[in-house]
Amino acid sequence: MSITVTSGTFSYDPDKPLLSDISFEADRGDILAIVGPNGVGKSTLVKCLLGFLPWERGETTLDGESIRHIKGRKLWQKISYVPQARKPAFSYRV
Repeated sequence: MSITVTSGTFSYDPDKPLLSDISFEADRGDILAIVGPNGVGKSTLVKCLLGFLPWERGETTLDGESIRHIKGRKLWQKISYVPQARKPAFSYRV
């Protein structure tokens, strides 16, 4: 399996591009790390990568097929996503 982003561009504010012309490819066996300080767009990149947020320009492909054309079940059989949690689902006691 390979995942490719080609010329991905995204912004929340049209006057301030957050991600501009992002391109990379990760093939089976590759390790990809997205690192950086808080607030620079790491989570937004993942959301665009998975199609939760639409690229303004560019696209994400999975095995050469645009993720926009892959039905949900088929997509989620190939990839996994664990989002950041701001609050636990229930209280913990130690």
